[in-house]
Amino acid sequence: MSPLARPPRRASATSSVFRTALAVAVALVTASCGKSAPSPEAVSREAMAATSTLILDGIPTRPGGDLQVGAATVDLTPYDKAAAGDVYIAGFGPGRSSEGVLDPITGRVLFVDDGAQWVVLVWLDFVGLLNDEVRGIRGLVTRDHPERVIVGSTHNHEGPDTMGYWGPGVLLPVASGKDPEYMTWMRGQVADAIARAVVSAKPARLRFAATTVEEGISANLWFPDDPSRKDNQMTVLAAEDVDGKRIATVVNYACHAEALFENNKLLSADFPGRLYRELEVRNPGSVPIFVPGAIGGMVIPYPNRWDKRDEYEDFTLRVAFIDRTGDALAQLAEGALDASPAPIGPQGVTLGHESREIWLELDNTIFEVVTSLGIVSLGDRPTRDGRFRAEVHRIDLGPARILTVPGEIFPSLGSLYKRWLATPYPFIFGLATDELGYIMGAAEFEDSTYEYEQSMSAGPATGPTLTRAVRELLGATEPPPADIIGP
Repeated sequence: MSPLARPPRRASATSSVFRTALAVAVALVTASCGKSAPSPEAVSREAMAATSTLILDGIPTRPGGDLQVGAATVDLTPYDKAAAGDVYIAGFGPGRSSEGVLDPITGRVLFVDDGAQWVVLVWLDFVGLLNDEVRGIRGLVTRDHPERVIVGSTHNHEGPDTMGYWGPGVLLPVASGKDPEYMTWMRGQVADAIARAVVSAKPARLRFAATTVEEGISANLWFPDDPSRKDNQMTVLAAEDVDGKRIATVVNYACHAEALFENNKLLSADFPGRLYRELEVRNPGSVPIFVPGAIGGMVIPYPNRWDKRDEYEDFTLRVAFIDRTGDALAQLAEGALDASPAPIGPQGVTLGHESREIWLELDNTIFEVVTSLGIVSLGDRPTRDGRFRAEVHRIDLGPARILTVPGEIFPSLGSLYKRWLATPYPFIFGLATDELGYIMGAAEFEDSTYEYEQSMSAGPATGPTLTRAVRELLGATEPPPADIIGP
């Protein structure tokens, strides 16, 4: 999420039966498209009832087997609707209607299976998906292991509104901007891409790398000249087959995908889309994936600094910036991989996965109003004692560790969590399985610098609650500082 314009503050394999089963599920979803489309959970229940085995539930265990990896891409661009002006673009203020397409909105899938268990990672060029939509996608592909399907977003501010918050309105939305017909179609397309990733899986080896991103790509909006106020590390995971041909490249870096800024009316994946293009040129046939890290508080593209906006008033300069950024990030990723240790696998690479439920209080008047009016829907999200459910996941893959978080964590939390990950290759996967807005430490919730971020957060207890759960999940012994968890 990005702030409304305001003056700057100084502040302080799988067999044909499985493919057939998925095809039936996807066909059911497609057939159900319409303006009165059912909820994600209803679609999932209908699909599951019609299929005996869903695609991910038929994967056999292979004791002592090779590491296998598959990947797939799907185009999720609503071309006709965008050209007709029928798409609300997510990010910045409400009511920004589309005028066409600059480049595709995509979904990108990575399937990893070590023979004992598997995980699916899906990242979409969206501003975010709430957990009900994630559960809707999961229900189309698995009944038995929904927790192993992790769906996240790049936090793209130039894609369709997938949460409802950016529909018609002025300062606040007066109606949802989410198109039920599109969302139903999207879920089916993503389920199909997951199936294709599973079917394409082959013995694979992995490379890991970490590098530092140069200044001039990202900035902290409130502290633009202080590099310590953002995470400058890029971590990279590359999967390749036994002949060395690239299958997928995961680039994890902290920056809002919003360089095209608030006046753009063309659907675009922003700079991640240019990163995909550059990595595909370097590795034909592979699937590049961008995952945002600790982007909260407020890590933005360089042209969005208060003192640089006039320089980038011409839209063509912003397009040129995302071109340069995609190329620069791709070069950094490939250079880091070239200098990385020899690949590991297919034998001897183990996959570990564990998740935790966290229960959070919604303490935000704006969110309470938009959800009560149905502008943003929480679906049938589980609740307990007045609190709602969210998720956090840990994935161990060879020497790397991945932590997923359900929103936009501040760099202060990201720095702490990376220490707790205790690996040369720490991955923070933001906006995973949810989009709960900004997540910050206790002291930051009292700091007037972050007035906007506080207004777009589930509440002051979110950061401390998440931090305690992360510490337990990672088995960290370092106690969290008081400025993060409070007294």
